[in-house]
Amino acid sequence: MTGTIPFLTISGVPVRLHFTFLMLAGLLAFEDRNDFFAESLVIMALFTCVFLHELSHALMARHFGIGTLDVVMYLTGGIARLERLPTPKEGIYIAAAGPATNFIIAGFLWYLQHYVGTNALMHEIAVANLWLGAFNLLPAYPMDGGRIFRSLLDWKVPEEQAITMANWVGRGLAFILAGLGLAFGEWLLVFVAFFVFTGAQQEFYARKSNSLMKGASVKEAMLRNFITLHHGTSIREAAEQLLDTSQQDFPVTHGDQVVGLLSRDGLIQALATEGPDTYVAGAMQRDFLRLAPEDSLEDSLNLLSDKGYTALVMADDLLLGMVTKENLNEFLVLRNFGLRRGEA
Repeated sequence: MTGTIPFLTISGVPVRLHFTFLMLAGLLAFEDRNDFFAESLVIMALFTCVFLHELSHALMARHFGIGTLDVVMYLTGGIARLERLPTPKEGIYIAAAGPATNFIIAGFLWYLQHYVGTNALMHEIAVANLWLGAFNLLPAYPMDGGRIFRSLLDWKVPEEQAITMANWVGRGLAFILAGLGLAFGEWLLVFVAFFVFTGAQQEFYARKSNSLMKGASVKEAMLRNFITLHHGTSIREAAEQLLDTSQQDFPVTHGDQVVGLLSRDGLIQALATEGPDTYVAGAMQRDFLRLAPEDSLEDSLNLLSDKGYTALVMADDLLLGMVTKENLNEFLVLRNFGLRRGEA
């Protein structure tokens, strides 16, 4: 994902840090330079709490048989990206698990202080967890409250109406937060408002895309006319195909067998590091995404985004087509106007 850096992997789930989370850590670290050690402890404790928050989402999703692609830590908390969209009931439980974890942590720390005495660090972390839990219950994406609100809407009103209502509530809340931030000079609140507004827009388009893909199979959207490269083709020849056609990713074959996928970025990197006379076999991806023609396009969306929106559509070992970001967008445009393949 853009704007993130890898941090660690737990139980096969990658954890990534978004630049906004790093900005928050920097603000906290330099808020009180006279007590840098104490602030560092608070940051590490908050990071742990945010991670437990997101881990609870992943565990609840696993309870419903939904895998987690990765966990991304943002300014307002984090996002656990799931392999598929949960049902409205599943979505409520998965979203609520995060804030519930923060409230449990806060309650445990306050209970613990009755036995060990009042501790400033534990008190600060407990209060931070209360704020984190409460803030994430705001009814706007990407907060958990927005996910709960969206799931309730999905349960009660038609999907198109639910998508529009959730978007307007999220944008309205962003304007309220921005107004409060400007009125009281709280610039961090203005930044959060911008983040909420952007998140609401992204969620709107993502849900709209999922809605348009509903009921469609991969074979309905796949690109059927494309060029393949032999594994002994030179990078120079592949670059010429890149210029001569609108294709940016090329399946690589050895006889009748598909052995890899050469991306535009891989081609350019090979040109820069190895030169034009090397072979595509050394620059191709051997671990590429495969989809079956009958796979649900909606269920494949997260897999596509995780692999860069390029997949090869194969029936056993037979190459039938490709799915790329460009032809997927064109498919969505046609579906938006009610057209299906063969009707355009």
